[in-house]
Amino acid sequence: HHSTLAIRLTRATLTDDPAFVDAAEDALVRVIDDMEATLTPAFGADRAARFSSLWERQTKLLFQYAAGVRDDDAAAQRRARAQLERVAERQADLLAGLRGGDGGGPADALRAHSEHLRSQVDAFAREDYQRAYELQRAVFADTFPLGTTAAEAAVSVPRPTPSDELRAALAMLL
Repeated sequence: HHSTLAIRLTRATLTDDPAFVDAAEDALVRVIDDMEATLTPAFGADRAARFSSLWERQTKLLFQYAAGVRDDDAAAQRRARAQLERVAERQADLLAGLRGGDGGGPADALRAHSEHLRSQVDAFAREDYQRAYELQRAVFADTFPLGTTAAEAAVSVPRPTPSDELRAALAMLL
């Protein structure tokens, strides 16, 4: 749900639809609050709040990036992109700390998710709707391994086997 709203928010920003932007922002706040409430029992209140805060920051930066694209403001785009990368790293560090790992898997997944979100803005702005749609699908696909990583961190389950990962990837295609 969050990915759909974030994508719609950026596209409404590009097309200058302030009423939809306001509605999407309100909905995103509720989704992020719900995510924090869901994560709290497993992560603890402090870690869940930090993760949710970073997720909210990512959403705001994505909105700033879209506004920079809309306004043809290269400096705003660069600032937002650099900050998006830092937020993804901080999110990965938090998940890695929960899992007791080095953060490689979560960091890669979070960087890809952030890059796909940002790239779909660029494609939509270029009116390359086919590419924007492909990237939108990639954003949705990104959320499954991110959810798995968060769940693994929360309950300390063993990493999935390659056959488990293949089965999950095939299930996402169906």
